Amino acid sequence: MLAALPSIAALLLAVALLQLGHGLLSTAIGVTMAQLRFGPETIGFVSAAYSLGYLVGARTSIVVLQRVGHIRGFASFAAVLATASLGLVLIVDPVAWTAFRFLMGMAIVGVWTATESWLNERSTQETRGQILSVYLIASYAAAAVGPLLLALMAGDAARPFIAAAALLSLCLVPVAASRSTSPPPPEPTAFGLRTLYRISPLGLVGCVLSGMLQGTTGALGPIYAQRVGLDIGDTALFMTCMIAGGLALQWPIGRLSDVTDRRTVIVFAAIGCAGASALLVVADPGALLALLALSALFGAMSFAVYPLCVSHANDFIMPRDRVAASSGLLVCYGLGAFLAPFPCAYAMERLGPGGLFIVMALLAAALAAFGLWRMTQRPTVAAADRQPFVDRPSTSYAAADLDPYATTAEEQLELPLQPPPRDKPGGRPGSG
Repeated sequence: MLAALPSIAALLLAVALLQLGHGLLSTAIGVTMAQLRFGPETIGFVSAAYSLGYLVGARTSIVVLQRVGHIRGFASFAAVLATASLGLVLIVDPVAWTAFRFLMGMAIVGVWTATESWLNERSTQETRGQILSVYLIASYAAAAVGPLLLALMAGDAARPFIAAAALLSLCLVPVAASRSTSPPPPEPTAFGLRTLYRISPLGLVGCVLSGMLQGTTGALGPIYAQRVGLDIGDTALFMTCMIAGGLALQWPIGRLSDVTDRRTVIVFAAIGCAGASALLVVADPGALLALLALSALFGAMSFAVYPLCVSHANDFIMPRDRVAASSGLLVCYGLGAFLAPFPCAYAMERLGPGGLFIVMALLAAALAAFGLWRMTQRPTVAAADRQPFVDRPSTSYAAADLDPYATTAEEQLELPLQPPPRDKPGGRPGSG
């Protein structure tokens, strides 16, 4: 691991700068939309455009990387991100903002694909899990600090966007100055959604609902905070606590799922998320510490759902198929993040700012109910057959290659042919 760190230090610095800029920008966009009194249709379109761009870019970015390589591709995508950030200041118009957010979604997934496939190329089977852990710590920590930068720029609506563009531009420097060779881009293989549902219904449904929970609150959380009366500094703290809560408890929750029925832990996380959401609906905005604590609890529970559901699905999949399955589940996450902003924006318009967390509570409760129903359909996977929990980022297809328990393309060539995935002994088809 220590020997591998020098070769990925430049990438980790680039990731930190990128997440600082992206965290600042995401919060600034929500705050600005609240201050400009954008209507529910506008908020829904602007928020969903980012996720739609992400889904489109997940495929097109790989073509770009294949043609120009990782360094030039990373630079191109980061330049688009920085330019779109400035465009949000230059053209304050709902249609333009929707287009800029779509471009940013396409660009960010290209940056993540380049970064994560590069990290995978620098890792071995022995160091892959450790490199993934260091990468996630750097990424989450910077993402949590990013919103706090907004508190330093109160009073000038343009400064956060300019600062975010500067940070997104600076992330180019470590990569462009690196003397490392570029790895080949990953192939975007993925299971079809019908196959994924047959293998693990809870895994697929959980990833869709995770996208609705996590992706939507990242976009609309600042609007909620502004509309309940928090100032810009407290809004930044609200979003930071949400991300920090997710970072703090993902690993303990994941380890708990290794020693008990993973579906029980998914249901527990969903119930916790529903409870935190319900309390945020009725919370007193004047009790700032309580509001921040609830934000951290919501983040801890909602951020855990995606990696738990991917790990649960992988309990039913052979190692050689885990990369393709994880890629398909990432599509499910993106679909959820695309679909949820519209009903959430209308709920906030009709029911007040708490409408966001009313919808979140209903979604989390639906996940808990579905998980409880799935638990009646078959016994739990035996501990010996269960894959250890891996904290997976919802970033790009290439992140699946960093799974230390999956087999890489090169390792698969050395394996004998195996039959397609089957249910564990004692189960029924489609009962995961």
